[in-house]
Amino acid sequence: MDPRPSSASPGLNVSKLSHTDLPVSNNYASKAFGAKESPGFSNDGTRSLNSLEKRKVDPVSETTSRDSFSGFSPGQKPTVEMQVIPNQRFIPSPGKTAVKKSSLFRKQPTPEPLSKPGFGGNVSPVIATRENNDNSHVALVATGLPRDELSCVRDVAKTFGCKFNQKFNSSTTHVIVKTGAQPRACDRTLKYFQGIAAKAWILSFEWVVDSLKAGQLLDEEPYEIQGDTVNGLNHGGPHRARLAGDKELLLKNYEICCFGDYIGLNKDELKDMIETCGAATVQDPSMFTYKPGCRPLIVAQPVVTKDKNAITAATAKYDKFYRQFGAVTVSREWILDSIAQYRTVAVNMEYILCSRKMIDDVIDID
Repeated sequence: MDPRPSSASPGLNVSKLSHTDLPVSNNYASKAFGAKESPGFSNDGTRSLNSLEKRKVDPVSETTSRDSFSGFSPGQKPTVEMQVIPNQRFIPSPGKTAVKKSSLFRKQPTPEPLSKPGFGGNVSPVIATRENNDNSHVALVATGLPRDELSCVRDVAKTFGCKFNQKFNSSTTHVIVKTGAQPRACDRTLKYFQGIAAKAWILSFEWVVDSLKAGQLLDEEPYEIQGDTVNGLNHGGPHRARLAGDKELLLKNYEICCFGDYIGLNKDELKDMIETCGAATVQDPSMFTYKPGCRPLIVAQPVVTKDKNAITAATAKYDKFYRQFGAVTVSREWILDSIAQYRTVAVNMEYILCSRKMIDDVIDID
């Protein structure tokens, strides 16, 4: 059956924080069929998420704090990386049908790094509200901060008339993050992704400290986060997202189906971020509309097992989706990496969950 056209195609020692402080790390394994799922928790109750392949990125610091996760008490063991099986699984698939190459799979240009602090001259969208000392539109959330620093964020909100919330919501304007040796980079957490997707300020905790010292909310730009410990320390995703117009939404040309269950963050959280970035979502691949200019894409959690039969079965299912719906299945890491950098990264075998034999004729593999 011919596929559809692809062109349509620090931790807090408290246990009451929401799971929205869950850190989202990208810890990749390098040994196929030899990895073991080992969920670990930091001394602040952090649970790390799985990823697909270890990347060589300078860490922020071994002392960088992690977020709290509801239900865990202080004094727990340091985080142990959870290793998973990589997704480069080349399973033969009969009946391969050639499909014309889609621009979805062409390597995207990498923007020049934004190395200059502050990225030059941009003004906070909430500064205008401060001219009359009105900060009522400023809504803060924090992620990865220990108890004393979290208290400082509350003090800033109370002192300057801002709002403070435990959870990220549609009114959030500032996400305060913990940094380490690199003052403009942080760990990836759910609130970090939510803030970027919603074009909020992603700021170092130092903004809070310096604002309290100055007796007023300072310009955010010198404190804006430039990168993270997974995708690079200087990719400029938060800045790029904040300045994106409504016609420049990250995923506006995609129609996405979030398939199956996910580890660490739930499907509704992932769908909310995808929709905030401009994509349409469907509940099942059979519901793709193939609207002109929209590319169908299936996002799934890679199989975490040493059972080769389970891996083969999952790959065969994704191959069937491709033949039936003309939509490639990618890991949720493609979504997270794209949101973090606020640019769609190239769809290649690092992310694709279909077999290579199935799609070798329709993608550009780096």
